[in-house]
Amino acid sequence: MALLQHIWTVNIKSNLCCHLSSGVIQSPTYPLCNTASEIIEDNNGRLGASAHSDFGMVTLLVTDGCPRSSGMSICRDKDRRPQLWENVPHVNGALIVNVGDLLERWTNCLFRSTLHRVLPPRQERYSVAFFIDPNSDCLVECLETCCSEKNPPRFPAIRSGDHLQARIKAAYGL
Repeated sequence: MALLQHIWTVNIKSNLCCHLSSGVIQSPTYPLCNTASEIIEDNNGRLGASAHSDFGMVTLLVTDGCPRSSGMSICRDKDRRPQLWENVPHVNGALIVNVGDLLERWTNCLFRSTLHRVLPPRQERYSVAFFIDPNSDCLVECLETCCSEKNPPRFPAIRSGDHLQARIKAAYGL
């Protein structure tokens, strides 16, 4: 946590002069799956939301307290094949924090963006997601404290808005 605070205070907040955009709030609803056969189908690729990482910096997620799970599952090592998925439990009063692609770029993969998906629920489920992103003109490049001669930057510098547009085009075929 101290490293993240240092990165935020020294590098992002003061050196990059980027300001957070107003953020975006979404409230996805995942409808009830009525039969066991519907749930079994998710093993064949049917999901509430397919596997993805969030495009921006950080996402805060509040779930409605379904007793079994938040409905989200994560893949800790997104480069591994086959991918191994684990459920994210609901914890009363807690937020789920997803690292986004931009924070992964800034930190040179020190913080990896969270590959996640949402499974179809056995009961109706609600959540609220708050996406925290820099302004579209913010230059996202590897932070000096996250690279070295032996660990050079893995990503080229890019403006936040250009990154978002490229990810949307790739994800939705636009």
